[in-house]
Amino acid sequence: YRHVVQYDRSRTGFTNLVYYIFGQNTQNAVASGSVPSWFWEGDAVGIETAMSKSGRGRIPEFSREFRANLLEKGPFNYSKQYLRSFKDYIPNHYVLGYHFNTYLRTKYGAEAVEHMIARTWNVAFIPFWYSFSMRKATGKKMPANYRDMMADLKEQWTAQLAKETLTDFQTINYRKKKVFTNYDYPQILDDGNIVVLKSGLADIPKITLIDVESGKEKTLFTPGPINSAEMLSVSGSTIVWNEFEYDPRWLRNSYSVIKTYNVATKQQNTYTSKSRYSAAALSPDRSKIATIEMPDDYSCSLVVLDAFNGKPLRKISSETNTFYSMPRWGEDNRQVVVMKTDNGVKSIEIIDTETGIVELVLPPGEEQISNPVLSGGFVYYSSAYSGIDNIYAVNVADKSRYRITSSKYGAYSPVVGADGSSIYYNEYTVAGTDVVKIDLNKSTWQPLAEVVDTDIHYYEPLIEQENNSAILDNVPDSIYQETRYKKKFINVHSWGPIFTGDLNSFEIGMFSRNVLSTTDLFFGYEFDNQGNGNGILRLSYQGLYPILDLTTTYGFRRADIQYTDTTGAVLTDRRNWNEWVVKFGPRIPWKLTNSKYHRSMEILNYVGFTNVSNYTSTRSGEGRGYSFNQLTNGNLYQNEFKIILSNQLKRSKRDIYSRWGQLFIFENFSTPYGGSFKGGLTAIRAQLYFPGFARHHSINFLAGYQHQQITLDENEYWFNNRMPFPRGYPASVFENFYTVRSNYALPILYPDLHIGPWLNIQRIKAELFYDYGYGELDVTNTDRNLQAKFDHLYGSTGIDLTFDINVMRALPLIELGVRFVYIPEYESTQFEFLVGSFGF
Repeated sequence: YRHVVQYDRSRTGFTNLVYYIFGQNTQNAVASGSVPSWFWEGDAVGIETAMSKSGRGRIPEFSREFRANLLEKGPFNYSKQYLRSFKDYIPNHYVLGYHFNTYLRTKYGAEAVEHMIARTWNVAFIPFWYSFSMRKATGKKMPANYRDMMADLKEQWTAQLAKETLTDFQTINYRKKKVFTNYDYPQILDDGNIVVLKSGLADIPKITLIDVESGKEKTLFTPGPINSAEMLSVSGSTIVWNEFEYDPRWLRNSYSVIKTYNVATKQQNTYTSKSRYSAAALSPDRSKIATIEMPDDYSCSLVVLDAFNGKPLRKISSETNTFYSMPRWGEDNRQVVVMKTDNGVKSIEIIDTETGIVELVLPPGEEQISNPVLSGGFVYYSSAYSGIDNIYAVNVADKSRYRITSSKYGAYSPVVGADGSSIYYNEYTVAGTDVVKIDLNKSTWQPLAEVVDTDIHYYEPLIEQENNSAILDNVPDSIYQETRYKKKFINVHSWGPIFTGDLNSFEIGMFSRNVLSTTDLFFGYEFDNQGNGNGILRLSYQGLYPILDLTTTYGFRRADIQYTDTTGAVLTDRRNWNEWVVKFGPRIPWKLTNSKYHRSMEILNYVGFTNVSNYTSTRSGEGRGYSFNQLTNGNLYQNEFKIILSNQLKRSKRDIYSRWGQLFIFENFSTPYGGSFKGGLTAIRAQLYFPGFARHHSINFLAGYQHQQITLDENEYWFNNRMPFPRGYPASVFENFYTVRSNYALPILYPDLHIGPWLNIQRIKAELFYDYGYGELDVTNTDRNLQAKFDHLYGSTGIDLTFDINVMRALPLIELGVRFVYIPEYESTQFEFLVGSFGF
């Protein structure tokens, strides 16, 4: 809700003027672009921290990566810290924003921060005005204040660590490189080796085996989209976890199923279907699975399933507004320890799954706790009690509590060794989480009464400023009258310009989306990067299983065709005409992801009407003889059918393309409904992705074939070309066209180079390519005594050099570059400017 307040406050001065001229989209874009994203999210995190007992600013894990980077690598420059990096792991702008905004409010007051943003929005058209507004309020521009904030945090966090005597431990995993990598949620197999979930800048999440003697690792299985409850579970040689699955059509209707993998047999199984389970744990005897069920009504239950068939054996429901999480079995195969959250207050309980008897182990409190494990009469868990996350233990019998680790940046996910003499856990380092081991020597445990709170309590000034920390304790009980919802299909919210996601087209007009997001409407004008423009009306109704799309456009078109005349000379005909197009039909997008691959399928069939007018034809070349102008004014009734299939392996942050994937597109355009014209086009193309010769390198190929129906009849219509030509060549019309594009993409450098506030270069990469194409036209129309015959072999090679950059300290990452093309046919070279992807 804080964001609602922010956007409401942003309607002032220039941004308010923009709202009345262009609507919400443009006003939000101007407001967001003039004030950094870290402020929006940092302010929201600060408010949740000041007005509740469980805000992220109170949790040491929230600032963990930020803290480690600062103390181990020194402060990064502002651009790198805000805009992030491919070289180092940088926490997102929520973390920077909370600390920066809190620093400004602490040092200069909440009113100073209010004045900064209000002054910026008043004249939001001036670049970097937020930084100048900050200088007016504080005497320093934004980078200088950032450096002061980092120096202040470094001093406080260094003083905090000086009070700690760190635990000596043995690191189990072995890091070959310094790339940020997490080895999360360690679990012990029956042979004593460790299983973790490995992920990082260079790795997609993979279930990985670590040999405890050598530290060598082996990938066991790559899961699908994990429903992370911050845990894995292992018993014997079987691993269990939860994954998301999706309704193919209604993506909001998601499920969470239980999956297992047996290390010995290498078998993977899915135990449930269309379930909503999370945090699955396998019992020591491997006969039962404890998990948390949360159905549509948001009730919560601890459920015990039969591990052989997935059928429920017992369900223990929680009270209203109470939630269970992170279940773990005890050694007796009947007790389960769970973390319980009741109105934001956490506790730890042991539940006897046979009798339903509950024993309170850790009383309710505001302490941030996680990962309880029951072993040998103790419950081990992670807690932020001292201001740094550490492993603690509570005696089940007498409820005495102890701290058993002293971590530099945080300790998590404990698991007790099979003989009960040691404990493994995650130790956070600046390079990611490690799996470490210590002896369970109770004589070294520190009683809770002796544990000193060393937290820097960075959030306390916010609590004083807001003076409303109990806001959630005084929510009124209100009963609202129910009324029938009246559907509205039109809800105009914005008007003006908007870029599409890939920067290849630009639209200006009116945008509408109804409250239930079932109807989208756009009316305006569309430009593309080839200089063409169309008036456009686009309506999409998405409330049915098939989406119903209606599009109408009016604009200019042109097409070129080359051929030889009766003397053998090459001629080029350029045809220009105006088109009014109306098309309507169903479209079904399916998301089929249920593994490590992102899978999707889309089918559409549109019926269309096209009116052609103002047709002209211009010939160039020195040939003579006949012309075969076949296009005239009239009406076309067409059918458009398309199938898109996509299957791509998940990508890590550093991967340029998927290391394994396929994309297939089949398109058919025909004229089966009569009309003034006839025509047809069929195109099929495939994009195939393979791993390159080094990490993050990619080999990919595009192969395609297109057939354009050409008969030289007077009533013939040519559909738009659907096949990419070899790079460096303009497109032309052929009866048959074949193409193959081969590419090798690789990263060159992660420079993290910023040029003042104007440009930040995160990555430089290259793509070597060779393109082949062959087009042929061999058509004879005996009725008209016409013949068109022409073929051409295309070939080009070159390199794309692209840069992933941020412009003017804006968070979106933009791909720009230059292409060098060599065309052997003409022994010519050319350069092209590239505009690629646009994202975060």
